[in-house]
Amino acid sequence: MENNTPDRTEQDRRIEFTRNWISSQQSITMFIRATIANTADAEDILQEVACQVALKYDEYDSERPFLPWAIGVAKIKIAEYYRIRKKDTTVYTTDLIESLSEACYRLHSYLHPYANALEECLKKLDSKSARLLALRYQENLTPQAIAEDMNTSSGSIRVTLTRIRNRLKNCMQLRARLDEARG
Repeated sequence: MENNTPDRTEQDRRIEFTRNWISSQQSITMFIRATIANTADAEDILQEVACQVALKYDEYDSERPFLPWAIGVAKIKIAEYYRIRKKDTTVYTTDLIESLSEACYRLHSYLHPYANALEECLKKLDSKSARLLALRYQENLTPQAIAEDMNTSSGSIRVTLTRIRNRLKNCMQLRARLDEARG
């Protein structure tokens, strides 16, 4: 019996797209936010890029890296955004946008393994530590405001946050080394 590789199914392409998008979305978001000052507009552009990338995914060459291709789509959407809003005072040249996209790609390549490690390490935190991190970094509260909310001193909150960050850093470094060892 002949062993031919079957054509990839539509479902296989969808799974591949989903994996590519999920692993690149944070870098694409950073790139868009670096070039679009208004947060709501940046979110709209991100949605447009996601739709365009999904629609044009059949044109993507899976032998090449996904992120630069998706950022290319983002560049087009950003150029359209600024073409429509010519009167905006912020001017982004093509060279600047190109430099930002290259920086985002390099940063993504460096940070991607750490993002996965951080996600796993965050899951291991006890509920009090997770709550402190959420108050500080999601709700953007100062240590003083957290201390008032928890009826403790701001110094105690700062020390606890430092310890949590150190635990996360150590956990991430260990996970990254283990991932490197696995190949």
